[in-house]
Amino acid sequence: MSSELAHLLTLDVPAKLELIGALWQSIGDRNQPIPVSDALLDELDRRKELARKHPESLVPWEEIRRRSGLPDV
Repeated sequence: MSSELAHLLTLDVPAKLELIGALWQSIGDRNQPIPVSDALLDELDRRKELARKHPESLVPWEEIRRRSGLPDV
């Protein structure tokens, strides 16, 4: 393990979360495709088909947020 990585692992939780956010943003900023496994693509296709066949089973994001107690953004 590099000394840089070892140092990052010693950060407190808020600093780690800030780092995660910055890393995630930098991935999106590069505008490069993100590799996705065939298994994940198959699962997404399965869920899309299920949603198409049973739209009544879908729950709006706002309802999920309300049920889970997530804060509004």
